[in-house]
Amino acid sequence: MKDLWILGCGGHALSLTNLVEESGEWKLLGYIDNKEAEGNVIGGYPVVGNDDGLLKLKNRCNNILIGLGMTKSNIFREKIYNKLKNLGFNFPIIISPKASVSRSANIGTGTVVLPFAVVGAGVIIGINSIINTGAIVEHSSQIGNHVHLSTGSIVNGDCQIEDRVMFGSGAILIQGRIISEDITIGAGAVVTKNLKEVGVYVGTPAEKRN
Repeated sequence: MKDLWILGCGGHALSLTNLVEESGEWKLLGYIDNKEAEGNVIGGYPVVGNDDGLLKLKNRCNNILIGLGMTKSNIFREKIYNKLKNLGFNFPIIISPKASVSRSANIGTGTVVLPFAVVGAGVIIGINSIINTGAIVEHSSQIGNHVHLSTGSIVNGDCQIEDRVMFGSGAILIQGRIISEDITIGAGAVVTKNLKEVGVYVGTPAEKRN
C-alpha cells in the first residue's frame, strides 16, 4: 500500500478518509491542518502538523489529497493545489470501488470520485476536482480543473463545465450546455442554457423541477 496525507480534517476530509480506506491501495498517515492541534486524533488518524511543516512531511511522504470541499470559491482549492505542487507533492487519483467509471473516461491528477458516482464513456475530468457521492457525468462531457460536482448532481451528455465551477447538490445541466469558469450553480437548479457570466445561479421558477 502507498502512503498519503490529507490536507484538512473537516467533513470532506473525513469522506476522503473513507475513500482511502475502501481503496485497498492507499494508507492514510494523518491530517495536515492549521486549526487542529498536532497530536489530536480525528476519525482514528492523527493531526501530524500544519502548513509550516509541509516540506518536512513531504520528505517522509509526497502523496497528498486536498480535503477541503465546500468553500466560497474553488479558487482557494486551486491556490492550495498550486502551492503543494510547487513544493513537490504528488496528487493521486482515487476512485471509490462503489463508483462506476467508464474505461474510456480520462481523469486528472488529484481528482476523487466518491461512492455511487457515475462517469460515462468519453468523459474528460480535469485536475483536483471532486465528483461527489451519487453525482452523474454522462457521455462525452468535459469537466474542468478544480471543479466540485456536489452530491446527486447530474451533468448530461456533451456538456462542458469549465474551471473552478461549484455545481450544487441535485443540480442538473441539460445536454450539450456550457458553464463558464468560476460560476456557482445552486442546489437543485436546472440549467437549460449556456452560462457565461461569473456569479451564483439558482435557476428561474420556470426551470425548477415539478
